[in-house]
Amino acid sequence: MFVAVVLVIVVVLAVLLVVPVSHPFHDELTSSSSTPADELLTFPSGAAVSGQWSVIGGGSVSFEIVGAGGPIDSATGSSGTFAFTATIGIYFFEVNSTSPETVDLSGSYSAPIL
Repeated sequence: MFVAVVLVIVVVLAVLLVVPVSHPFHDELTSSSSTPADELLTFPSGAAVSGQWSVIGGGSVSFEIVGAGGPIDSATGSSGTFAFTATIGIYFFEVNSTSPETVDLSGSYSAPIL
């Protein structure tokens, strides 16, 4: 019986170390003509990050994701998608616009629990 319990614990720990689990994120970024909006998000190294952004109200913005190594993704428009593999923990999501705009940002990252 003791061996069976230990085996179950070992299997559960192994699964938690290997199987990626999805973690959602969501935020709104509001920029103005003089002040960009930015959000600092952190992801575990090796996490698969993906998501989408859209301007609430349909205006146009410049959207950029920046990591320690520089820009990862950038686009100009009213919506877009992104996907990257995290190599460091800290990423800036930035919105610039010529008039006040609010951007809905959502996505998820997949990484093992442990």
